Amino acid sequence: MRRHVGFLVLWAACAGGCATTSGASAPPATQEDVLRVAEMTALLEEIEEARARGTLEALRQRLEAAAEEKTPWEVMRAAWAQIPVDADAAWNRLHEVTVIEGDRTPASYWAHLGMAKVYIAWKVFDQAAAQIEAAERIAPGQWPALAARAALLAEQKKVDEAREAYAQALEAAGGPAAAPSVAMALARLKLEAGDREGARMLAEAVLEAQPRRADALLLAADLAEGNPEKVAGYLRRAAELAPENVDLHRRLARALDAAGDAAGALEVWRKVARKLPTKLEPWREVARLARAVGDVEAEREALERVAELAHQDTESLRRLAKLQLEADEPVEAEETLSTLIERARKDVEARLMRAKLREEGQDFRGALEDYRAAEAAGSEEAGEARHRLEEVLGVPARAVEGKTPDEVYRRVARILFRVYTRRLEEEPRLGGVVSIKVEVEGGRVVAANVEEDTLHDPVIEAVAWWTLMDAHFPKRKGRQEFTLPFEFAPPEG
Repeated sequence: MRRHVGFLVLWAACAGGCATTSGASAPPATQEDVLRVAEMTALLEEIEEARARGTLEALRQRLEAAAEEKTPWEVMRAAWAQIPVDADAAWNRLHEVTVIEGDRTPASYWAHLGMAKVYIAWKVFDQAAAQIEAAERIAPGQWPALAARAALLAEQKKVDEAREAYAQALEAAGGPAAAPSVAMALARLKLEAGDREGARMLAEAVLEAQPRRADALLLAADLAEGNPEKVAGYLRRAAELAPENVDLHRRLARALDAAGDAAGALEVWRKVARKLPTKLEPWREVARLARAVGDVEAEREALERVAELAHQDTESLRRLAKLQLEADEPVEAEETLSTLIERARKDVEARLMRAKLREEGQDFRGALEDYRAAEAAGSEEAGEARHRLEEVLGVPARAVEGKTPDEVYRRVARILFRVYTRRLEEEPRLGGVVSIKVEVEGGRVVAANVEEDTLHDPVIEAVAWWTLMDAHFPKRKGRQEFTLPFEFAPPEG
């Protein structure tokens, strides 16, 4: 901790400012007037509100500009706003004010209390007490010092004494309207002691005087548990005061949801999600609520974000695929289902959905892949669909076998020729080459790749592929590769 005393230009002025009169004499100033308690109370409230709103830096800049001429009062005010961001530097400036001013002016009174606040935060309690005593020597019995002593007691965990001290300070101030921060501190202590009604009365009294006070709104929301509409009302008002407070908006969204306002909750969750684009929870909530209110666009956006953020998530992808199908977007739906299947290879529902999409898009080879995978996972529906499609296409019911690779090739070619003959009835000019490279190990095809396809017929491609994948080659040691070309030419004339 640094302890430096610098230099301030001390303006010749009366403590707290001297008033000049002409004519009729003005009423005598009270000690509270001399200490400028109302002015400082307003500033401290402004500092707390700025912290809640996230605008403290702007307030500090304004106060620093006023302190440029080094008057002790303005330096002290700027230092109070500096405490939340740099307590060491603030302490130095407050100490400098007390050295220059001595223990005789309003600036010193508030500087001592500011240093006490810093010491309390540092948990240097004996020094905090000394600073409060110094302030009380300047102006005995004033409520700001009483409140500071209550804060010290509270930090020392002397809860009963702190509660009594806050009550005394509040009475000395004239009630919650004059000292809302004191009232709120006392309300929190009452709540901790189980006195919910006492805390509620104080919070409502503060809100009556300051309807836009954030901490009172939050406490009132806590005390309104069991009444979701009331909780949401308090939190909405608090959130308006702190538009950048994401945690508060989260809480508001949950409260609106609990109150049955799904549309309102959706609106707030969308704001939270925009501020936290890489967090999963807001997007999940947006998806859920958007579905509840029928906002398909919002639901789709949220589901896409969930899919990006939660790699183990399958239900969001499934729901997204269904929405894409409802919007007649088969290509996008297939891409979504493919992502789902990559994450859950044995997902029968996804396999069936993609198989049907592929079949409708005449990707018969891919459709059979999905039907077979779903069937292997136990789906009777997939087995029936596979049998139907293979029969329609002309895939042989029994695996092709041969004593030599050439024999297997010739038998597959005969099957494909029969299929091609049928296809010519629909496509008389159909012709070209389909060449497939297969890798065989232990007599079974373990991999296949289309090397050439100038035919571009999905039926023949599917039959050729799956007939070869099912074929039994002669067993040999190691792995063999065969490239099997199939040429199709339409009759002339």
